[in-house]
Formats: sequence, structure tokens, C-alpha cells
Amino acid sequence: MFKRDYQFPQVWLVVVLGLVWGFPFFVNYFVSKPTVSTLEVTSGITQFTYSGVVASELVWLFPRVMLLMMVGVLGILQARGLQSYRNPFSYLLLSYLLLVGIATVNARDDDLSAILLGAESRMDGLLYQVGLVLTSLLVYRVLRENRQAWPLLLSGLVVVGVVETAVVVLQRLALDPVGPLTRGFMYEAPVGTIGHPGMVAGFMVVVLIGGMGLFLRASGTAQRVLLALALLTVALGLGITTNKASVYALVAVLVLWNLLRRERWLLGLSVALLAMVLSAQSLVPNRLDFNRSLTDPATGKTRLVIWELALKAATRLPLSPLVGSGPDGFRLALLRHIPPEDLMREYRLEYGWPPEATIREIQTLYQPGDPIRSKAFLVFLDNYKSDTGKQGLIYKVYLDKAHNLLLDRLISYGLFAVLITVALYLWPVWRLIREADVFEQSVLVALLAAFLYYLFWFPVVQVEPIHMVFVAMAWAMLGKPATSKPAEEGEAELARA
Repeated sequence: MFKRDYQFPQVWLVVVLGLVWGFPFFVNYFVSKPTVSTLEVTSGITQFTYSGVVASELVWLFPRVMLLMMVGVLGILQARGLQSYRNPFSYLLLSYLLLVGIATVNARDDDLSAILLGAESRMDGLLYQVGLVLTSLLVYRVLRENRQAWPLLLSGLVVVGVVETAVVVLQRLALDPVGPLTRGFMYEAPVGTIGHPGMVAGFMVVVLIGGMGLFLRASGTAQRVLLALALLTVALGLGITTNKASVYALVAVLVLWNLLRRERWLLGLSVALLAMVLSAQSLVPNRLDFNRSLTDPATGKTRLVIWELALKAATRLPLSPLVGSGPDGFRLALLRHIPPEDLMREYRLEYGWPPEATIREIQTLYQPGDPIRSKAFLVFLDNYKSDTGKQGLIYKVYLDKAHNLLLDRLISYGLFAVLITVALYLWPVWRLIREADVFEQSVLVALLAAFLYYLFWFPVVQVEPIHMVFVAMAWAMLGKPATSKPAEEGEAELARA
């Protein structure tokens, strides 16, 4: 009887490499162009309206979610039956996906699109989570069986990082090549091809550390020179984003790595790259109104208020903390359970109200039976006037993430999802970082940096799949490859791929 065989190792390796290298650039270009935003003032109330603006989901998120779903579903063909899923990594990811499904039901959301697609401007709902898990399982299986391809994968990521830096530099010079193609005019910040400076930084930091492993394992002088130039370029791009979470994470893990290895090459490279990151703002002229400082405490103050709100939300959600309330659970909790006075503490910092401004009155704009996300607040302030000279401001609840991976997981998917996340990121680091060689250590250190970055950020569609590649590689180190191949055969297979 005819039996189909979908096991083509070279093909699956090319699929994984193509996915990882192309994912940062997978953007919807040449979309319809928007018209100009307008400002309306009615009865003393200031309200911004936008006409024809291209939805960010269409540009940055939808293409990537569809790519993950396609590769994830295709990857099922690569699995050798249920035995392909009989490993701790698969157990953890499939358990996490089960928790996502339970939390989605527990959300009691009145918007089906939010259940399937996730929060507005995020698209990290059920559809994305399924694609992420299936794709991560495929990447784990392929990379576990093709350990010799890891340097090639990281080398490609370094090249992608160099290209991303070129885009970021052009955007800082007001020569943005992305904005005119995606929305009709340039972006006001160095968003790269990923969509936000902080997200670009989350990508750059793991690429930079992985590339350091390539440099330290290289033997030829020419190869080291090329890698050094590439890494300095990526460090320049990371510095331009001025994202504190990624820079602080980089400093922390490089200190740890140097304490573990105590090698001159590693120390010199670390110092050179950190110097490039910290001096990037001075090296590239700033022609944008994008001025941020790595020492500005404003972001930290805002994070503290958001975390306080998140902890309050976690105590008031149904079945919390064991069961989450879906990907938009934080915003739903703010809308349903948190007094608007508490929310205004975050808005005061986020929108830069002057210290002397005081809230005179807050009116809730909502009728029973309306969609919960339509709720808004009309805020009247004393000692403060908007740009139009009016004191009445309308605020909707757009705050949807706790800007902390563990708090976001707790609210969205529950306590067990938090434990799974910690295990995915930290268990391989704890088990292997002391005994691994310098190249493997670079993967583990990059994974640790991603985790530290997420303590002040949150997973996004544009970057989390790249981080999951490092998670998959780290877990692949815990066990031997499923099929052992001679070195010569592996090199020949890689050349054919």
C-alpha cells in the first residue's frame, strides 16, 4: 500500500532557516495610503479622530500571524507521529496552549474577534498562540536533528540585524524607506521593519549575543573581522533605539558571562559592543523628534504604576490566579473592576500632565449593553489646559499589557502559564550554562537576556517567535539529537540545503 513520506530533512531545514531570517521583514508593504488625522473640539471637549489611517495590524501583525499559522500547520507533516511530541519541551508548550484555550473561555469576552485575534493592535490571541506553539515545535525538532546548522542560522540572524540597523539609521536620519511604503509618510521614530523601537531592541539584543558566540568560536582572522564589524553595526542599531530594558539586560548578562568564562576576547568584545551601544546617539545625527535617555526615570515610574494596576487586576478576575482571562484580560479588568481614579494615575505620567493639574471630575461614558471596550472617561482638570485651551479630555482604555512577562502571563493565562514560561526560559540556562562551550553559552545568555528584557516589556508578534527560536535551541541542548549523523554527512547535507 502506498505510504506518503513527508520526511525531507533538507527541505524542513530550509523552511526553518527561511522563516527565521525572513520573519523580521515580513511586513505588508504597499498598503492603501491614509488621509491626515484631524482634531475636533465640541462643547469644550477635545477629541482626536483619524480618517483612513492604515491599521497597524494590517501592516505589522497580520502577515506574520498568517506566516506562523502556515508554517506551524505545515510543520505537523514533519512530525513522525505522536512520538515527535514525547519530550519535555513539547509537553510544556502543549500544556501552555491548553491553558490559553481555558483562559479564552474564562475571559467572558463579548467580542469574538478579540478572542481569536487578541487585543487591538496586538493580534496575540488564540490564532497567534496556536501558530506560535506549532511553529516552535517544528523549529525544536528540526534544529535538534540539525545541530550543525545552528551557526548558519545565527549567522543569518546577524545579517538580518545589520540590515535592520541600516533601516533604523535611515529612519533616524529622516530617510525612512519603510513608512512611505506602509502608510504613505515617514515614521517619527526608529521602528525598523518591526514597528516599534522597543521591539526592535528586543530583537537586536538576542542577535547581538548570539553573534558574539559566532565570533568567539571563529578561528580565521578574516572571519573574526567580518563578524566584529557586523556586531558593532548591530550594537549601533540597538543603541539608537534607546530601549532601557534591552540595554540593562545586555549589561547584566555580559557581566555574568564574563564572570563565568574570564576570557580576554570575551571581555574585550563585551566592552567594545557596550561602548558602541552607549555612544550610538552621538554617532548618528538625530533628525527626528525622538529624544530618549537611558537614565530617564519617567518610564520606570510609569511601569511601577502599571504593575500596581496589574496586581489589582489579577485579584479581581474570575478564577484568578489559577486561570487567566485571555490575551486582553488586563484591559477587561481595567474596564470592569478598576476605579477610573486609579487608571488616571497612569495617564498622568503617560500623557505628561503637569504636577499642579488636579482632577475635578470624571464622567464615565458608557451605557449598559454597549460593548465593554467602548467605555471611555470624560476627565475635567483644574490647573491644566490642552493644546486647544480646553479642560475636558476624553480617554479610552488602551492600556492592555502589564509590561512584565510574568504579570501578563498571570492575568492572561494564569499561574500555571507563568510557571511554564519561567521553565521554558530559565531551566536550560540553570542546567547548562556552566558546562556549555562558548557557542552554546551564547544561546543561553541570549535567552537569559530575553527573559530580563521581558521583565520590563511584554511578548509581541513581531519578536516573540525569534525569542522562541532561542528557547528551542536551548532545550535542544538538554538532549541528544534524535538521529545522530556523522560530521561529514551533516556538512554535506547542509551544503545541499
